[in-house]
Amino acid sequence: MASYWIQAARRLGWDRNPLRRPVDRAEALIMTLLLAVLVIAGPLLAVAAGRAADAASLRAERAERGWYQAPATLLQSADQAVVTSGEMDVAWVRAVWSSREGRRMTGTVAAPLNARAGQRVEIWLTPAGQEAYPRVNSATIRGRVAIAAGFAVVGWCAVVGLVAVTVRALADRKRMAGWQRDWDSAGPRWSHRG
Repeated sequence: MASYWIQAARRLGWDRNPLRRPVDRAEALIMTLLLAVLVIAGPLLAVAAGRAADAASLRAERAERGWYQAPATLLQSADQAVVTSGEMDVAWVRAVWSSREGRRMTGTVAAPLNARAGQRVEIWLTPAGQEAYPRVNSATIRGRVAIAAGFAVVGWCAVVGLVAVTVRALADRKRMAGWQRDWDSAGPRWSHRG
């Protein structure tokens, strides 16, 4: 186990190798800090993103409390769908429905793929009688929280990775410049023929 830590320290540049230049030591320090920031801040960001998604979903759920279900009569069959959708099991077709106040409303509603004109489907309506998407449920909230946390972690890893690549490129540029200076001073003495 001790050899594992020695190898890890060597890979991170924390050994006492006298051939390491100051730029190597600076790069080792920055990379270690980036690793610590990744490990510490990643989970914190995931929790924060998950809580934000949960709070937004709960606000949406509270806003949806006034929604109600009402029947809508399809004006066309699903095979005459007005709008194509990325959803495989839904066709968006023209329909008519009535609000609680008795106003007749027309719009596009989600219907099963085998729906026929004249068929009735249940839709969600806002207090104003406008069509709404299905209400948020606990499974939707869990999914939103998981997606937000996942995107936060992936985004954070990408940012830290980009910073690490930039640090490595700058350190390599500095190393190459140092090696070139050393060669410029030592090279003429080695290649001198006298």
